[in-house]
Amino acid sequence: MRRQNVPLNRDFPVLISETRRGAEPGEDAAFGGLHHHAPMELQYLFSGTGSYYLDRRLYPFHGRHLLLIPAHAAHRSVFLAGKPLHKVSI
Repeated sequence: MRRQNVPLNRDFPVLISETRRGAEPGEDAAFGGLHHHAPMELQYLFSGTGSYYLDRRLYPFHGRHLLLIPAHAAHRSVFLAGKPLHKVSI
């Protein structure tokens, strides 16, 4: 898996990250599985398939989906085999 963060000015408190991984299945290990954080999060999936666990519910996703994760919501993603994953998180 490759993850890239885009550094921004300290006066602009937004983190933008890009994640790419091969076509093998698995959990998104960038944050160690289930996690939460204070800011809300937007994720755009260019490619990949899987399920997103968000506040005790499971949501399927695939490429060209836009996900909105509310602030403080427990979440994690699990990717299925087939297509390489490519997503950008803001």
